[in-house]
Amino acid sequence: MKVLTCLLCLAALLAGCESQTNPTSGSEPVPKVAESSDNAVPLTGTYWRLVELAGAKEIKPGPRREPHLILGTGDFKGSSGCNRLFGPVTVDGETVKFGPIAATKMACPDDGGQERRFFEALEGAEAVEIEGTALSLLNAGRVLARFQAQDQPAASE
Repeated sequence: MKVLTCLLCLAALLAGCESQTNPTSGSEPVPKVAESSDNAVPLTGTYWRLVELAGAKEIKPGPRREPHLILGTGDFKGSSGCNRLFGPVTVDGETVKFGPIAATKMACPDDGGQERRFFEALEGAEAVEIEGTALSLLNAGRVLARFQAQDQPAASE
């Protein structure tokens, strides 16, 4: 058990030290982009700030950083606002599968369950949709979470 804990801590440290590159591999399938969107941003290498979660548009900023995701080719990282999260992600056309999701376990102020709902949205996501600068995670056509593309803050991971 101690070995597993040490390995998870090491993985979290390495993920935090990882350089910020913009993957440009053409091997990953492109997610669905709305026809009316001429300015769609790429799924990978984009800083996606959480703007809606389980229908709630009021997202609480975390004590350390804002809730966000950055998807790479085959992996993702981000923050719930307090804890860092990371793990593998598989994208095949419009379908997506996150996990298993790993996260740090920092002592966080009460966020009203926002972090739990964020993890549930990632775990439940089956599809992605990009429309312009907006990313939606979907399950059976229902929006679990929405993100907005933006420049990555300097203090972010």
